[in-house]
Amino acid sequence: MRTTTVFMFPGQGAQYEGMGAELYDKYPECIDMANQILGYDVRKLTSGELEKSLHFTRYTQPALFVVNSLYYRDIVNEMGVPDIVLGHSLGEYNALLAANVIDFKNGLMLVKRRAELMSGAPGGGMSVVMQLDIDTILNIINVDRKQGTVGIANINSEMQIVLSGDVAVLAKLKTKLEDSGAIVMELQVSGAFHSTYMEPVAQEYNKHVKKTDFKNQNIPVISNVTAEPYLDADISEVLIRQLYSTVNWSGSIKYLLDKYEKIDFIEVGPGRVLSGLLRYIKKEWKSRAVTDGIGVG
Repeated sequence: MRTTTVFMFPGQGAQYEGMGAELYDKYPECIDMANQILGYDVRKLTSGELEKSLHFTRYTQPALFVVNSLYYRDIVNEMGVPDIVLGHSLGEYNALLAANVIDFKNGLMLVKRRAELMSGAPGGGMSVVMQLDIDTILNIINVDRKQGTVGIANINSEMQIVLSGDVAVLAKLKTKLEDSGAIVMELQVSGAFHSTYMEPVAQEYNKHVKKTDFKNQNIPVISNVTAEPYLDADISEVLIRQLYSTVNWSGSIKYLLDKYEKIDFIEVGPGRVLSGLLRYIKKEWKSRAVTDGIGVG
C-alpha cells in the first residue's frame, strides 16, 4: 500500500528565538531577498538582536514564513516533493508556496501586508479553551452573544478550541467555561484574529491579493476554511475569507485520515506544535471510527 506524504506548516505561535538559525547560511539568496522586502535583517530579528520583537504579529508572520520556507527547501532536497500540503493559518501561505501557487517573493509580500493589517486591527482578544467539547462551548457563547461578539477562531482539536472577539465578553466567558470544567488561557496577541473583527482588514487586504498572480496547484493544498482541497479558481477568495473565518485544523486532518489509508504526516518548520495536535486528532478520529463501525488499521 502506497504511503501518502503530507507536509504540515505551522503558523503564529510556533516561533521562538533562534528558529531556523542552522539554515540561514545554506540559503543566503532567500535571506537576502527577505531582508530587502521586509526592510530589516531576518537573522537578527529571529536571534533577538533587533529592538523589534519576534512576538509582535507584524514581525512574527513574515519571519515564520521565511523560516518555514527554508525548512521546506531543506526537506525537499532530502525527501522530494510531498503528495499534499496544508498549513495552520499563516502556514497556509507556505503550503501554497510548496504547491507553486505563489513564489517566495510574492508569498512574502502577501504575508508582510497581511501581518501589517492584522497587527493594526483595533480591539479584541483571543483565548484558548481546553478540556471542553465544542458544543458545550458554543452553548455558553450563545448565551452571552447579545453582549458582544465572540466566536470560534480555531478548532485545533475537539478539546482545544480558540475563541476570538470582544475582550470583556471573553473575560466573562472565562468564568463560565471554567465552571463547566474547562481550562482557559488568554493568548498574548494583538487582536481578535479569525473573527468578525478582521472583516475590515480583509477588505483592505483584498486590494493587495487582487494584484497577485496565483498559479494552479501542482499538488493539492487543504484549506483552513473548508477543510477540503483548494479549488484553483477560489484561491484568492478563500485567502480573504481565512482572515475572519474559523481555522478548522481538526477537520482538515480528519479529511485526510478519512480519505487515505496510509499517511505520513511531517511537520515542516520550527517546533512541533502541529505534531502534538496531530496525536490528539488521531485519537479523536480513531474513537469516532470505532463508534461509527469503521475499521481503523
